[in-house]
Amino acid sequence: YLLILAMHKEPAKWKYGAPVIGTAALLAAFWVLPFLLNHAYMTDMKYEPQPSGFGEGWVEMFFPLHIVFDVLITGFAVIGFLSALWRRSTVAAWLGIYGVLLAIGVFVARESLPIIGLLWNPRVLPFLYLVRYMLMMIGIYEAIVAVGRYVSLERAAARVAKSGEEQTLGPSLRGRLSFNVATAIAVSFVCISIIGFRFQELPFASVRTLEDGSQRYGLGPISVPAGNDGFVDGWARWNFTGYEGKNAYGEYRALIETMKQIGEDPRYGCGRALWENNGETNKYGTTMGLMLLPHWTDGCIGSMEGLFFEASATTPYHFIAAAAMSKQSSNPVRELRYDDNKAALGVRYLQELGVRYYMGFTPEAVREASAQPALREIARSGPWVIYQVEASDLVVPLTKQPVVIAGAAEQDVAVGHAGDAKERWLEVGTSWFQNPNDWVALPAADGPDEWQRITTRIDLDRRIGEPGESGRRVDIVVPNETITQTNLAPVVVSDVVQGRSSVSFSVDTVGVPVLVRTSYFPNWNVSGATGPYRVAPNMMVVVPTSNDVRLSFGWSFLDIFAYVLTIAGIVVLVRWRRRRHVAPLL
Repeated sequence: YLLILAMHKEPAKWKYGAPVIGTAALLAAFWVLPFLLNHAYMTDMKYEPQPSGFGEGWVEMFFPLHIVFDVLITGFAVIGFLSALWRRSTVAAWLGIYGVLLAIGVFVARESLPIIGLLWNPRVLPFLYLVRYMLMMIGIYEAIVAVGRYVSLERAAARVAKSGEEQTLGPSLRGRLSFNVATAIAVSFVCISIIGFRFQELPFASVRTLEDGSQRYGLGPISVPAGNDGFVDGWARWNFTGYEGKNAYGEYRALIETMKQIGEDPRYGCGRALWENNGETNKYGTTMGLMLLPHWTDGCIGSMEGLFFEASATTPYHFIAAAAMSKQSSNPVRELRYDDNKAALGVRYLQELGVRYYMGFTPEAVREASAQPALREIARSGPWVIYQVEASDLVVPLTKQPVVIAGAAEQDVAVGHAGDAKERWLEVGTSWFQNPNDWVALPAADGPDEWQRITTRIDLDRRIGEPGESGRRVDIVVPNETITQTNLAPVVVSDVVQGRSSVSFSVDTVGVPVLVRTSYFPNWNVSGATGPYRVAPNMMVVVPTSNDVRLSFGWSFLDIFAYVLTIAGIVVLVRWRRRRHVAPLL
């Protein structure tokens, strides 16, 4: 917008283009830089690009409405764009160029993008639709002006033919306030009426049943066949009745109170909880209702689902664990190797993720959970059974020295890895997480010099699908060299305290690696130890240099640098405003 404004105000339009683009980049730096440069520590949900080949095609995706509406909208949008080029209207022309770029972006986003990685291409479509609607309105206005101009010329020609005298045309319709206001009102009325008929929301309109049993929605003499008015009304009604307005609120409230009491009980205490993933929980208001466990329990009980989505690289492992502990999980991250309803495997997943409590409710999931020695039933609430997970401590000493996985780019060609750094670490993380027998030591992304360095290779015998194929699964990787097992001295960990953005603990022996079952991210800092080092699946290892260790999540150098850039952008913007008489940008 600033670029368009600057280029529109000054004759030397490009004189201000570069400074405005630079300032816009500075203003956005506080979130854009960390987002782009930390993308390797996030999760790609691997949503299937559209069209998938099984449903709608490109035409249906770009033109989703009835053919009449699509022709009118696109036709007027083209008129708006062409008229902008003819009249050299910077704003409208930029909208057209932007629309073309967005259409290309829908194609390009099917594959991996530089820096960003994968972007689900349907997410580009709303912006394309919006630009097309804006160009449509410009096109409608230009068409009305053209018709008005034609009528004026015809009238002037008729007067000349009748009187034989020279006629003077009136001022352009564009400069007439009354014309512009009347046009805006008329076009708005027509558009709102069409939308109102489409969604059956016009005031004073109603649905009438005819003698043949058919129904028509109409206002006065105008009517259309009555149909489904969309899901928006029902969706909004469901959401705004709130948790208390649902029939299952009593059950939901009782479960929350039970978990709160467990957290307050000194025998159990606070900790993370994983609840069975099942669509039936929608009866509480949303399938995500139990994500509010931290809210209702004042941060005592942490909900695993909700903590980990696309912003965390731990997300795949949460859903692998949820699938193993659920009768019918949603399994939203595509291409993972899920172990559905296999609590014997799921217990280890819970332990490795530091999950203290498991909550199940379907008979199948409860039966599987009850058969596991490491799950101890501690409470019931309605259909829910709550278990405590043994050996799921947040901080635990290691018995074997970790090994560092080489992450250099040349490794990709040597051992056949595909994808970006995020995908390669996912291969390592899921391989260790689900196939621990292949690894005699915990794989790490980095570590002290004394830790062994190894490479990995894809186990082609267990490969499912080739890259890019439908039904593909994440590759399993195994050590490419023999791991030298290094036994570590025993360590006692005590006084573990988890805060909202910190973890502290004590050890009786320094110099021995300790595993912290908290998601790794570059913003973690440690005092009293070296590290933290990223280890599989996405946790942290520190090497204590003191008996007291504290990890805290704070500002990284990248965060500070990005905010400095944004502050610089604000300063530039203020200076521009003070110099309006020189460069009237605002």
